[in-house]
Amino acid sequence: MDGFQSKLTSSLRFRLSLWLSLAIILVAVAAGSLSFFTAFKEAKVLQDDQLRQVAALVDEHGLPVEPPDLSREDKEADPDLKLIIQTLGDSGAGTGGEKIALPANLLHDGIQTIVLNGERWRVFVRTLRSGERLAVAQQSEIRDQIATDSSYRTVLPLVVLIPILTALISIMVSSMLKPITRLSHDVDSRAEQDLRPLAAHQIPDEIRPFVASINRLLERVAQSDGFTAALCRRCGA
Repeated sequence: MDGFQSKLTSSLRFRLSLWLSLAIILVAVAAGSLSFFTAFKEAKVLQDDQLRQVAALVDEHGLPVEPPDLSREDKEADPDLKLIIQTLGDSGAGTGGEKIALPANLLHDGIQTIVLNGERWRVFVRTLRSGERLAVAQQSEIRDQIATDSSYRTVLPLVVLIPILTALISIMVSSMLKPITRLSHDVDSRAEQDLRPLAAHQIPDEIRPFVASINRLLERVAQSDGFTAALCRRCGA
């Protein structure tokens, strides 16, 4: 912990990389959360529309509401997409042959959530032209799982991008600080008597005043050395 605090205090590169990375992570978390809940809500709306569309197809085309042939197993059916289609009061059957007992006295047409034997169901009720009341139902747990999976797929690109952007930030910060590193190497490689001004080209504007101050200092040192050398020559004469 002490090493981290020391590096945070002394390393400009580390601080820039850290704070920029934290900013990206915070923005990504906020955007990911918003995307997740938005995608989850939209998935639930689409699922409700699916129930409405199934009921509309049955009503408009006069399709019979009857259990499927249970004498054979439908191996291609996806149990996660199972819908219960029945008229109220019938036992009904879904794609897997499962029967549920929907109450015949559901109060109104439209989308509603009911609880049967401890399980929540999302039900759309529609009064057919024949006068019968049709119910299209799907288990809420299955719907929630499908909506959650869809939401996770929406957020996945952000999760993948976070480490990539963090690595790019580190590379960019290192690249931007290279002129300062080169300046440091230039100073370290000079001889003791080399008082030439430091090159100020390709130096960031924020560092340029500091370089100018060093050059003025070198100029004063050079003038002082020249004055001392001249004085020594006079004394020797």
